[in-house]
This record gives sequence, structure tokens and C-alpha cells, in this order.
Amino acid sequence: MAELKAIGANTARPVAPPKDRPAPEQPAPEQPAQDPAAALRYTLFASRFDGPAPAAPRSLEGLVDSGNWGGFKTKFDKLSRPKQLEAMEKLSPPQREKLSNATRSGEVKSKAVSITLGAELAARSTWGQGEGKATVDNFKRMYAKGRVEVSEKKVGGGWAYADPAKKGSERGVKTDSTIYLHPTLLRSPDLLASYVAHEGTHALRMKEGTRKPLFAEETDAHVAQARVWNQLSPPSKRDGAEGNYPGVSAKDFRNLRTMTEAYVNPNADAGRAAVRAQVERWYAP
Repeated sequence: MAELKAIGANTARPVAPPKDRPAPEQPAPEQPAQDPAAALRYTLFASRFDGPAPAAPRSLEGLVDSGNWGGFKTKFDKLSRPKQLEAMEKLSPPQREKLSNATRSGEVKSKAVSITLGAELAARSTWGQGEGKATVDNFKRMYAKGRVEVSEKKVGGGWAYADPAKKGSERGVKTDSTIYLHPTLLRSPDLLASYVAHEGTHALRMKEGTRKPLFAEETDAHVAQARVWNQLSPPSKRDGAEGNYPGVSAKDFRNLRTMTEAYVNPNADAGRAAVRAQVERWYAP
């Protein structure tokens, strides 16, 4: 037993180092050499995730400002017709100009956008804020009720047509009407605005039972059209049918210019007389 005890007493046991003595440090593993170009790429990549991406504009105004025409068209076309008119009224003049350019270029293709933009341009013109206010207001009510449509067939050989619901409007019969616009007008907001004035003049008079004989009626309508178009697109800017007025042939463009520019005269009476003379040449049996 004594021998066994002696053996047990001399057996080596692991001894922990004193608490006040730090453990020896392990050598750090060798780091691979840094590639400056790779480090820069990583920094640029990581910077994309530093925060949430900016939210896409949700308002129609924001979509116009950002040039998100697909988003604008989708959102605008989903609105009811009265809401479309309200939305167009809220756009600022620079926003409407930007939208007009996008419509001309074909970036925005929407019947609703083109018609309400044309109506608002007519409403903001000097004529639309003065003697033509009732005409534009009635056009907007017609649009809200679904009585402004696009149809190449309905307008025949012209650009627009106010179709009375009842016969006899030229004799003082009061009647509602539907205004049909040629598809080509959808690409030219200022030209469409001039037809808001022209056909809107006929439509309001049909409603009120105040239509005049043919030559007088058409003279009034063409004068209203000329006042709007000459303000929105002065003759000095009409350098040709192509580009400014997509889809309008050179011949049709010359006819439009002949009529509307006949009214450009320092003397309003002389300008009106020139329009009347042109109307008589065009509409004479």
C-alpha cells in the first residue's frame, strides 16, 4: 500500500497558469494582399445598400416631373372622366408643356390624356378665360358624361364634328350633342385645343338653341378656333406640318393655316371678314 501511495503522490497533473499571467498570444494568420481596384468595387457595391432606395413618385405631378410616362398613363387612365379633368387642372403650366411634348413625340398615347389636355389648354387661353369660358365648361361637362369621343369614321373628311342628338338645331331646336374628334388630333394638343373651341361653339349653341345660319355659324366657330390656335402655336412657329403636327398632311396643314391665319390682323373686324370670306369659299354649295 505504501508503494502504491508513493506512486500516486508522484503522478504528474496538469497545472493551470497563475491568474495574473496572460496566456501566450497566437500568431495572426497571414492576410492576403489587398487589391485596391477590388476594394473600390466592393465599397461602391456596398454603398447601394446603405439605406432604402428612394420611393418612386406616386402623384401624377411627380410622375410628370420624373418623366415616368408609362406610370402616368396607367394611373391617369384608371381615373373616372371627372377625376381626369380635375387632375389635368392641377398640373402647372410647365408640367402641361412637358406633357404636351411627350404627347407629340408619342411617348404618351392616351385618348383621355390628349382630350383633357386639349380642353385644359383651351380653358387657359385668353379666349377660354373670357368669352369662351362657357363653351369650354360645356365641353368638359360633355366629356365627363361620355359625349366626347374619338372616331375617324364619324368625322367624315374633317377633323372634328358635333353631332346633334335631334334634328332641327339650325332652326332653334335645343338638343344635346356628341363631339367626335379625328385620331390625328390626339398627337397635337394645341391643335386639339383649337377644335375644342370650334366644335364646342357648335355644341353649346345646339344646347341653347342659338345656332346661326351656316356662314355666320362657321365664321364664329373658326374665329374661336383661330384665337386659341394662334395663341398656343403662333404662326411664326408653324414651320411645316411634320414634327409640330404629327400625322397632319402638308395639304391639310396649309388649309388649317389659311383659315386660322386669316384672322391674324391688327383690325379684328378685318380679320373676321377675312375668315368669313374663307368660310364662304369652303362652305358654298
